[in-house]
Amino acid sequence: MKKDIILAGVGGQGILSMAYVIDEAAVESGFNIKQAEIHGMAQRGGAVYSHLRISSSPIASDLIPKGSADLIISIEPIEGLRYLSYLAPDGILITNSSPVRNIPNYPDMEKVLGDILSLKKHIIIDAESLARRAGSFRAQNMVMLGASSAYLSLDRELLKKYIGELFSPRGEKIVELNLSAFAFGERIGRFYALLLEEGVPPLSAFLLSSKIEAGEALTESVDLWGKLLSSRAEEFVPILKEFSGEISPRAEVPKKLLGLSLEKVDKEEIFSILAG
Repeated sequence: MKKDIILAGVGGQGILSMAYVIDEAAVESGFNIKQAEIHGMAQRGGAVYSHLRISSSPIASDLIPKGSADLIISIEPIEGLRYLSYLAPDGILITNSSPVRNIPNYPDMEKVLGDILSLKKHIIIDAESLARRAGSFRAQNMVMLGASSAYLSLDRELLKKYIGELFSPRGEKIVELNLSAFAFGERIGRFYALLLEEGVPPLSAFLLSSKIEAGEALTESVDLWGKLLSSRAEEFVPILKEFSGEISPRAEVPKKLLGLSLEKVDKEEIFSILAG
């Protein structure tokens, strides 16, 4: 097993905490690890990144050559794009969609999202929203760890174990908050990936995964959402953009929408169906 990972974000977002959980789970799994120290500006808000290498074989260097990273995990969207030159042709970018506008000329978010959505392999989720649902916007790093967990080749129970160890000095409530953030990221990240596997256009997948409720198992409705958005995206994507509530995760929702003729129903009825 070999995983070369770039961790990216800005100061204060908890890259060291994310690295600690991955490192400890990898060591307990019997793997070799090497991690370059955090590079970049030390103050809160400055760009930071780190190289993390995990392997069942000895590792010669702690630096990842350009073009060979299996995974970029970014807690800030333009920081993920900044290190694309390190990504292998079959590598994946997993990134937060919530920006930290720490520079006066921060790029237009529509372009940033467009650049991410154009990548062949990516997952983009609203980690700030999910972290707030879990209890604190500061848990965005654990949301992103959850979204990345399927690509780390590490036991998720070990990852959860070391989340517990990391936050246990701050009390059980903080542990549970961060475990919830991890679970939300894991579910929504997997949902986004499954939508893409079903052929859903990336923009549609992003819009849906940004709105859908995080607290349920989602895979049973993926086939139906995939069919709906692949065949009728032009009709339903504008409606999804307007809908401000929580989309029900039940499979009955896309099933009902597939049976609708938009010419015969009004928007409020569709909103009612989306809410379940």
